[in-house]
Amino acid sequence: MFKYVIAFIILGSIVVTYFGYQSAHRGYRKIFPDVQVVQNQYPVFLKKEGLKNSYIFHKKKPGHWRTLHEISRKAIGAILTAEDGNFYKHNGYDPEAIREAIKHNSLPGIRVKRGGSTITQQVVKNLFLFPEKTISRKIREILLAVEVERLVSKNKILEIYLNIAEWGPGIYGIEQASEHYFNKSAQDLTAKEGAVLAFLLPNPRRYQHSFKNGELSIFGTNRVDTILERMWKTGRISDEEYLSASNESEIDD
Repeated sequence: MFKYVIAFIILGSIVVTYFGYQSAHRGYRKIFPDVQVVQNQYPVFLKKEGLKNSYIFHKKKPGHWRTLHEISRKAIGAILTAEDGNFYKHNGYDPEAIREAIKHNSLPGIRVKRGGSTITQQVVKNLFLFPEKTISRKIREILLAVEVERLVSKNKILEIYLNIAEWGPGIYGIEQASEHYFNKSAQDLTAKEGAVLAFLLPNPRRYQHSFKNGELSIFGTNRVDTILERMWKTGRISDEEYLSASNESEIDD
């Protein structure tokens, strides 16, 4: 009889431990979602729920998905310049960019504020987190960004970003953006067209009104010119390419 009591106690302990672990695991995953799915699946926009874009992961590559080799080098350079100049140097977050953003945003009369988030952080926020503006969410975002950088290559992270980024209502991914704004494939984008897409990224639903019928507003022109100048100064385009882009008066539409 005694041995059955012992067996029952052991079994009960195992059951309690198991369900305790499961409960703790679920609680942990609520705070820190499992990001391993980015290793071998493709996120595709599903629907918009308030401020949150919902994505579903597919094992098969979607038709609109473009690898880095299928996207214009100049467009990639423009987006890296505007969104995350140190992308290939940081480990998921960039303390210097955060400091610069705080310094920039504290200046009086600033119209365009900087976020300080890296491309990796933006991928994490878009795919796994709700975009509330809280310290706890930012900490989770940074920790998950570091984890993503451990799991996949920089090029893979950049590829994901370019294929899930929003460029306006119902426009997700650089291929759709290229076709919508310029009637061409992402691999054929010029430096200036890439700079226009880079300009739209921080707030596409608002900034799209600064680019209509192939023409930029004064505000849009200034932002695009700034991006092109930074591309030139950082060596992402040559002197000749910079002059050509600067003199490009009209953009295909």
